[in-house]
Amino acid sequence: MKTNFYNQKDNSSCLGRGKSLFAKWLLCSFIITACLFSSFIGKAQNALPSCPTTFTPVNAATDISVASALTWNAATGTPAVLGYDLYLGTDSALVAAKTLSLRAGYGISVLTYTPTGTFALSGNTKYYWLVVSASSFGRATTCTVNSFTTHATATKTTTIGGLWSNPATWGGTTAADLPQSNDDVVIANGVTLTVDQVVTVKSVTVGLGGSGAPAASVLQWNATANAMTMYGDLSIASNGKLLPYTAVATPAGVTLNIGGNFTVNGYANLAVTSTTINMCGSTLSGGSTSQTISGTGTIQGNGSDNTVDGIINILQVGTTGTVTLNTTQNIVLNNRLNDYAGTLATNNKLKIDNTAIVYGQALNKKLASIPITGMGAGYTAAPVIFGNATVYPWPSSGTFTNNRIYFFGNNVYQCTTGGGTATGTGPTSTTPAATFSNSGATFFWLGT
Repeated sequence: MKTNFYNQKDNSSCLGRGKSLFAKWLLCSFIITACLFSSFIGKAQNALPSCPTTFTPVNAATDISVASALTWNAATGTPAVLGYDLYLGTDSALVAAKTLSLRAGYGISVLTYTPTGTFALSGNTKYYWLVVSASSFGRATTCTVNSFTTHATATKTTTIGGLWSNPATWGGTTAADLPQSNDDVVIANGVTLTVDQVVTVKSVTVGLGGSGAPAASVLQWNATANAMTMYGDLSIASNGKLLPYTAVATPAGVTLNIGGNFTVNGYANLAVTSTTINMCGSTLSGGSTSQTISGTGTIQGNGSDNTVDGIINILQVGTTGTVTLNTTQNIVLNNRLNDYAGTLATNNKLKIDNTAIVYGQALNKKLASIPITGMGAGYTAAPVIFGNATVYPWPSSGTFTNNRIYFFGNNVYQCTTGGGTATGTGPTSTTPAATFSNSGATFFWLGT
């Protein structure tokens, strides 16, 4: 059969058949114009996102803590910003070039990043960082590189004691005087330091030891079980005392995260419920993969000498490395052992016994510590501690008591002939082996 195509209408085309040439031209022009306009509108609506403009630390900032988080403001764009890439390193050119090995974060969905792992910050180092915003249309191309310099490692020594959070404890006046996360902390002889905040530092040394019988140094906590993290060592000297539990009627233990060695040559009470010794060197920047728990001192147990087992409530091997137990005492865990991924070398010094207790010992019949809850106004000098004797402040009135020991300023005096009338004005004599008169009484200078 013969089909006559010329008599059929072609409705598959928008032009169709039967239209004049002018009509076809006009319709095609309209369609082409509409497509171009639509394409133009689409391109006008889609653009690369803007760059963040506000940063913390601010550009060129100095003395920045190695534990600091990096933050920035939100970028804008159409389509919406989906996340941020962050580049961090010590070479500005490599950071600006967006070197892949320096990309610390990819598609970060929040406005903050804390450097950890291979990107953990070191002390006294200048860093460069770049934040690049990204959307489904692409990544910003005009973002600028910023820089900051980290805090130089220092040794912070407290010689007067007090609250950790108070700058006066560290001989300063502002928060910048507090120990930073890469500082070594030393608690001088005769000083009591109370932890009242979460702490991260490089190392902590409690007491300096010395010949004779140096005054005790104490590291204790207030009513809150704030954790303490050291990516270096925790060392308790022969005259040091470590009391990692809250100063309340029913105390709770504290978590100590230790990246180096834990040495007890003095005294430590680690038996309080939930006290956790977490040896976690491989998880902390600057930590060691070979750690030891050692020392010749006393870890509180079911007796008062080194012939008994020292009690640790919870021992946690949080490292992928090795922890070696090498204390003079044997150690008993009265709660549990958590060994996640590392190796624990016990040297036959460890057992687990949840019946081990310290009740009924001398520890339970004496005052272990006096919590410090506030810093007195003008607190700039340590309280006078003179052996085991009771020392009285210099009186402002009344008479002096024979053989009583008084202090005035940093000096300590014994009254050898009582009586007289106190006026509040103390002596200044520091002459050894000599008596002197003051306010009608006689005194002997003992020392400071």
